[in-house]
Amino acid sequence: MAFKSSNTPLRWLDAASQLILVQTKEWSSIEGTCFLLERNQHNWRVQQTFPIVVGKNGLRWGQGLHQMSTDYIKQEGDGAGPAGIFLLGTAFGDLPINNSQWPFRKTTDSDLFIDDSRSNFYNQWVDTATTQPDWNSHEVMNRPDGLYKRGLVIQHNMNPVQPNFGSAIFFHIWRSDTQPTLGCTAATYHHTEALLNWLRVEKQPLLLQFPISFFNFNLI
Repeated sequence: MAFKSSNTPLRWLDAASQLILVQTKEWSSIEGTCFLLERNQHNWRVQQTFPIVVGKNGLRWGQGLHQMSTDYIKQEGDGAGPAGIFLLGTAFGDLPINNSQWPFRKTTDSDLFIDDSRSNFYNQWVDTATTQPDWNSHEVMNRPDGLYKRGLVIQHNMNPVQPNFGSAIFFHIWRSDTQPTLGCTAATYHHTEALLNWLRVEKQPLLLQFPISFFNFNLI
């Protein structure tokens, strides 16, 4: 299967040879499909396909590499996942991933991700053992429910970080195929781990996340 991009101005694809493509049906959809794409000479080939869920309020425009519409802008606490084109941050989990070649951080009980827009550490991973708190809310990275046993930071609203535009956006393990997240993208443990094992730094991967109703990538 090939990915056709000849009619679309995708200049940011020049450096990338791996893509995580997430497609939902509509802006309000909570379910969708993830395609792992790899460049083969001049064509993109689908390496793997699996179901995902996104935010309970679907998708809204996030802060990434793309030019953003003035409609459907993601805000802190809106329950929507970010639509757009994004760089990827570190992988994380409770135990190292045996075959992964992607940067990895083991989560501990002192690891938090700050979602308080008034904090100097907003949308940052902090270690409370070495950081003086100035926040009133946060995301626990060593979750007791196991959803973060395997995860990947999505670099939404990170360059620069802007207050109130959303924080702590990850690709992680889902609760089920019918239960949405609060803004992240989620899949089974198996598929999330497979994604982390597939990523290669030298291939400069990107995440593309859109509803098909806005932009159909025409996978054939």
